[in-house]
Amino acid sequence: MTEIEFNIENLQKCQCPKCMVQDKSECAQKGFKMLPQIIEEMNKGNMPNPKEIPGIYCATGTTLCKDLNYDETCNCINCQIYFENKLNEKEPGQYYCQNGKTE
Repeated sequence: MTEIEFNIENLQKCQCPKCMVQDKSECAQKGFKMLPQIIEEMNKGNMPNPKEIPGIYCATGTTLCKDLNYDETCNCINCQIYFENKLNEKEPGQYYCQNGKTE
C-alpha cells in the first residue's frame, strides 16, 4: 500500500491547484488561496484537518468540494508526487479528488 505523506513538502509539489478539474471550482479556488496561510500555520506546528485542504488528494482522499468538473482531465501526470511514488502503478490512477487516496 502506498502512503503519501500529508506534509508541507508534498503540498508545495502538488499540482491540484493547476488542475483543469478544479480550475473553475469556486470551492477549490477559495481553498487554494488559503494554502500560503495553511503552510505558515503548519510551519508553526499547527496541523490542519487534511480533509479540509484542497489538493494532495492522493494522500487525503476525496474533496469536500462539490463543484468540480470531472469532464476535464486531471493534471496528475505533471506532478512530482505522482512520479516519485509511482502512482501510475496504483489504484486509483487519477482523479483522487473524486475516487479517494491512492493504495
